Amino acid sequence: MGIDVSIILPSYNRYPLNLMTLYSLENQTYPKDQYEVILVDDGSTDATPTIAATHTFPYAFRYLPIDENKGRPAARNVGIQHAQGKWIIFLDAEVIVDPGFIASHVALHQQNDQLVAEGVLTMKGVYTEVSSGFSDSQKHELATLLIANPELLMRTERYAKYGESVLLFSREDIHAGMFRRMMFKKPFEQAYENEILQRHGDRFEGFQLPWLSFHTGNVSLAKEAFMRHGLFEEYEGYGWDDLEMGFRLFKNGYQFAHIRHPYTYHQEHPVSKLNEAEAEINFFKFQQKYRDIQQLMQLLTFLPKPLAVHQMNHALKELNDLKAREPQRSRLVIPVLRQMLEAVGYLRRFELPVTGLFHFTDIQYPSPVFDQFADDKRWLECSGKYPQLNKVLDYLLRV
Repeated sequence: MGIDVSIILPSYNRYPLNLMTLYSLENQTYPKDQYEVILVDDGSTDATPTIAATHTFPYAFRYLPIDENKGRPAARNVGIQHAQGKWIIFLDAEVIVDPGFIASHVALHQQNDQLVAEGVLTMKGVYTEVSSGFSDSQKHELATLLIANPELLMRTERYAKYGESVLLFSREDIHAGMFRRMMFKKPFEQAYENEILQRHGDRFEGFQLPWLSFHTGNVSLAKEAFMRHGLFEEYEGYGWDDLEMGFRLFKNGYQFAHIRHPYTYHQEHPVSKLNEAEAEINFFKFQQKYRDIQQLMQLLTFLPKPLAVHQMNHALKELNDLKAREPQRSRLVIPVLRQMLEAVGYLRRFELPVTGLFHFTDIQYPSPVFDQFADDKRWLECSGKYPQLNKVLDYLLRV
């Protein structure tokens, strides 16, 4: 039948965790002659380049090396350009998958050819390696799991004696699912469950920002989407290139679905301290590309006292309702809100205090325009129809 699915794994110095991922992809219920796995080596200096020469896999495997590290979005774009499948699944190189992983993605795409399917919101964490580079909190979490699994604890002797990294599982262990003994629930999973999935379900009904689920740790869509709407923005450093793509597809009418089962498992590894700072810079690039109120509302979760996701969603719904029902009243309210939110992104990007947001708007005080805005704001409060939106404006005006 040929290749239906291309699984793209961008990898930079993730050996041997990427090998564990490749082993888990051997264990799929989906026919092995109908999917390919593309490992895009983004300039790794570890043993990743040896995989193609030392291992064979029961599925079509392609190793695509990049001479120098260019970043994950660039690596994904290389994979897309070489992919043969009708559907593309992006998977982080250190994510282990259960046997029904591919089939669960394909089943959704067979129902809707303009769909994004993801499974990151309920992704589990797992330790498959003991590393001296772990943070103190990771070492504590790892120790707790090992104490509960004496057989695995015995495998860490080399680390205890010499401080060398130790791999806890073999190929056969991955196939048998033994890695689940070292599984744990990641902190963000419960937050996503409480704020999004329990309120809106796995199809994000009533959720105004479903594009926030587009995380390339586990996401799929038709290859045709890239032909129509372009490749990933190749931001430098960490973060927001995936969500930019999600927002782009959202603006073009794509629907989103969450895959709760089968689970996927992120293998823990040392995390760069630069990630947070790089993400701030990349969000600002994303912000400046669109300057769209639907996108900027995300900044409500970046405030000194951040709003919860469900509060942000409620405010955005009320804003959309106001725009549709009361265009005259929204004529000043929406631009003022947009400009204050843009100021939040700017101030965070340049590590400045998030304060005095109204001064970044076009409205001068005193002026007739200010008087009109104040009148619209009073009407918004007195109407009682848009309570969350009114609270958001009050907060931003006070900051």
